Amino acid sequence: MKKNDRDAVQKRYWADRIRTTEILNHVLFDGKDVLTPEEVRDAAMEASVQLASAGGGTKGYKRATDGAKLVTVGQDSLYVYLENQSYVDYAMPERNLALEAACYHEQRSGMRREHRRTKDLKRGAEYVSGFAKKDRFIPALCIVLYYGEDPWDAEKTLGKILQMPQACPKLKKLFNDNHIVLLDVKRFAHPEKLRTDLRETFSIIKYSSDKEKLNAYIKSHSEELKELPEDAFDFIAYTTGSMKLMKLKNDAKTEKGGYDMCKAIQGMMDDSQKRGEKIGERRGKKEGKKEGKKEGRSTTIIQYINGSFAEGRLAEQIVESLIRYFALSKRQANAYMRQYTQSQQ
Repeated sequence: MKKNDRDAVQKRYWADRIRTTEILNHVLFDGKDVLTPEEVRDAAMEASVQLASAGGGTKGYKRATDGAKLVTVGQDSLYVYLENQSYVDYAMPERNLALEAACYHEQRSGMRREHRRTKDLKRGAEYVSGFAKKDRFIPALCIVLYYGEDPWDAEKTLGKILQMPQACPKLKKLFNDNHIVLLDVKRFAHPEKLRTDLRETFSIIKYSSDKEKLNAYIKSHSEELKELPEDAFDFIAYTTGSMKLMKLKNDAKTEKGGYDMCKAIQGMMDDSQKRGEKIGERRGKKEGKKEGKKEGRSTTIIQYINGSFAEGRLAEQIVESLIRYFALSKRQANAYMRQYTQSQQ
């Protein structure tokens, strides 16, 4: 699985205004239906800013995002940027700050151009700054959507990743901190309270690393999972790192044009079990049934790692998949990764 493919699938999923509206209502209004999809419009996915360079002059800087919306909040507006994360980024506060700063810079550039066109600035400070005393920026907010297996253990404020001078204790009080908004999908408290297909996608992602809980979920929600839209099916497959689901996609297509995720997941589980049993039985004929099953499982895992690297998947994604599909601990998954690496040397 290539990272660019996963990014494209996740961006396509969140391009839907109805889903984004529900997430914004969850983050901004504690789940109350305040915003409507008509109040959530597409915005530019990239912002740029001119920075001073070390050799003098300026240097252009562009910051792209995974999703951008201009939201109407009452009589005012708000820019919202979505950032998809499959791994913990310890510099996330800086990344968010850079995007928000670029948004404000572009707003200021637009205001300056408009003032030049209308020639409405007063002489003096307003004219020099290109910014009227009454001018106001539209707020910019980044929301980090984290899908990783491990809990987010990075700092959520910029101040925590700054080396503050010890000789100046007052600096902390003077410093304006930047706090990130993090939505941890794997640990989302109550996905069943969501009303769009986020309810199903968040639930499957949440339980994807626990085979028993996932099996129990799909059995008890088979009706809701029978007609998922294609972008939701793809989003689940790519976010959980499961190319097996994508291989079963055509078989899961329904007469109505939706996709039966319950059928696909069950087929994936059955296929994995049969393959492990087959390899175990084959080994068992030579080395004894009990030892054969053990070796067969190891062979299956090593073959899975080899195939995953061949598909272009990242090491951390493969580790998460080993934990999810083979019920391994993180220590065991890393041990298999080391075993595979040594065998390739």
